[in-house]
Amino acid sequence: MNSDNTNQKTVQVAAGLMQEAELSYANVVAENEQLKAKLATAEAPVHFALLIYFQRIKLGHPVTYGEDL
Repeated sequence: MNSDNTNQKTVQVAAGLMQEAELSYANVVAENEQLKAKLATAEAPVHFALLIYFQRIKLGHPVTYGEDL
């Protein structure tokens, strides 16, 4: 019977660790989604500026360093 108690405690500890790992994973996934959204927001102006830059080059308009696009 002593081994039954030990096995039960081992299962309880393992279940607790599994629950903790699942919560930790869920937090990492949520944080990753937040970071991806922030990155997309930060990259949008850069993508727009590059689009304008290359369109101007394609049209033959000179682009100088430091010029506001």
